Amino acid sequence: MNLKRVLGLDILADRYAYADDAVTGYTSAKRVPDRWVPTTCGYCSVGCGMFIGVKNGRAVSVRGNADHPVNAGVLCPKGLSEHETIHADSRATHPLFRPSKKSKIYRVGWEDAIQSSPPLGPAACASGAGRA
Repeated sequence: MNLKRVLGLDILADRYAYADDAVTGYTSAKRVPDRWVPTTCGYCSVGCGMFIGVKNGRAVSVRGNADHPVNAGVLCPKGLSEHETIHADSRATHPLFRPSKKSKIYRVGWEDAIQSSPPLGPAACASGAGRA
């Protein structure tokens, strides 16, 4: 640590710089995107509309979509952190499969993952498929 930092004179301006975003206003310079991409929040099954801010090909910020009928622009704390979860080190980036509770998890291809998934849709619900 340098002397300026110890004395409280180094405010780390490069790390904590602010900028004016045309959409969200005054915010952290690191979070000002090059473009906003419309999407749906994937955190839960509600399906809130949102925009992911992308800078240099990476998600850096998020905001609610005021025109979306589900959430009218309001996001919960989980939705507001969606851009952080995209880059989490522990995030699965490919399908994983465990044949039984006692077996190990291993990587599979997308076709194998889809074929081994339980049936979906109204017919599956009516038949009781996938129930424990």
